[in-house]
Amino acid sequence: MWQLIEEHGLPSRFRRYCCKELKEGGGEGRFVVTGVRWAESPKRATRGAVEVSQSRNEKREHYSFDNEGANQFKFCPTRGCKILNPIIDWKVGDVWAFIERFHLEYPAQYDEGWSRLGCIACPMGSNSERDFERYPTYRIAFEHALAKYFAAHPRPNGNEDVGKWMDWYVLGRPSKAKTKESLASDDQAEE
Repeated sequence: MWQLIEEHGLPSRFRRYCCKELKEGGGEGRFVVTGVRWAESPKRATRGAVEVSQSRNEKREHYSFDNEGANQFKFCPTRGCKILNPIIDWKVGDVWAFIERFHLEYPAQYDEGWSRLGCIACPMGSNSERDFERYPTYRIAFEHALAKYFAAHPRPNGNEDVGKWMDWYVLGRPSKAKTKESLASDDQAEE
């Protein structure tokens, strides 16, 4: 991840290079098994239990079922692989019942109220601030990689303040923290 940030800058909802590079590669000619569920998001609600695509450019064959599972077989337009989503129709309760029935271990964050886990500070997630509070060394690593990105790719307007960029990344807006310079200009404005 750090190398990717050094090359591309911070990922965003519109520049999700990290998913492509770290998660979505490979699998061609194989079945990729996921834990995707329809209940997780509207986009995932369109996914099928089995998704097949030979490549992005080839014509895709269409399959259907004559029963209630007809919408469980779809095609994956982004990868040349076969994807199996075995728990696609499970609800949250089904997942927890399975975990309890087979006495499976699970991440402690769920007991702390987290409803979903993924990559730390993922721009597609909803709480980078919480992630960095729990894992502060990751924020430091993000900042270090971003500083290297700016060193290799200077901004045309000179806007290379790593702290401000990280605040934008974490909070979705620039920090409102006062700098010495802005405090001095506030003092002058009051006089």
